[in-house]
Amino acid sequence: LFKESISSFYFTPFRFFQFLIGAGAFFLRDNLDCKTTENILAILTGFAGILISLLWQGKIEHNPSLFTLIPCLSVGLLLVFRHDTLAKALESTPLVWIGQISYSLYLVHWPILVFAKYLTLNQFNVFQSLGLVAVCFVVASLFAKFIERPFRRSRARPTQFSNGFICGTTVAA
Repeated sequence: LFKESISSFYFTPFRFFQFLIGAGAFFLRDNLDCKTTENILAILTGFAGILISLLWQGKIEHNPSLFTLIPCLSVGLLLVFRHDTLAKALESTPLVWIGQISYSLYLVHWPILVFAKYLTLNQFNVFQSLGLVAVCFVVASLFAKFIERPFRRSRARPTQFSNGFICGTTVAA
């Protein structure tokens, strides 16, 4: 089963260590009292691990694997050894906005990329890739504003939503 990368990627038992790293970071976060130098060194190590992971993207055959520990532990370091400068950077308006549309971005990015690939049947150059990223952000922003946020704020009962969803998908089909 581990050789089946798709299965091991989606099944929770194979990703349990990632949840454990996040939980460990949560509990360690307030219990460590480190000097500023140690915090900065840990933060730099975390960013270096994330950068290494980005450079290895697509070169690792099995996921999750031991290589998956690198980005997980790196993010864990950033969570545990937070610093005021890092916190201020992560609270910046652009990053907060990305966080607000992240679920919508998660939902729309893959269909957009697959559809674009289907239309062109070619590899994308840098400019096309940047354009697709921009399209993903625009669509995700619209999705978040007009679908996700109203749905979160509504007090509609599940049956009302279900009926509306069924009617909407029937009309769309």
